[in-house]
Amino acid sequence: MNRPLVTTVDGTTVPAPPAPPEPTMLIAFNEKSGAPQVVDIIAAKHAFVETEIWKTVDEQGRDAWVLVITCETATASEIFDLIGSRLPDYIQARHFPPSRLPELRRSGDRVS
Repeated sequence: MNRPLVTTVDGTTVPAPPAPPEPTMLIAFNEKSGAPQVVDIIAAKHAFVETEIWKTVDEQGRDAWVLVITCETATASEIFDLIGSRLPDYIQARHFPPSRLPELRRSGDRVS
């Protein structure tokens, strides 16, 4: 059954729902456990947080896990400051370019 993209009610057009918000920041990790640890750190301090974890390769061809964070109550710098030195030394967290998000979603594997 084909449904129209726009629903009409009493002759008026109902607009489409708003687009989802842009991610606040993307963080790449060299260790699989880094992203879930950061999710826990952020969830303890902020509300209205949505996250996605993607497996991909970094600029040197090594496995990397990218955490996509959409947070309505903090900026990217506040989130990175919150993480600070709370991760173990063997986990490296670094900024991932937001411009690479469409490519990440096309070619990466979503973990959660």
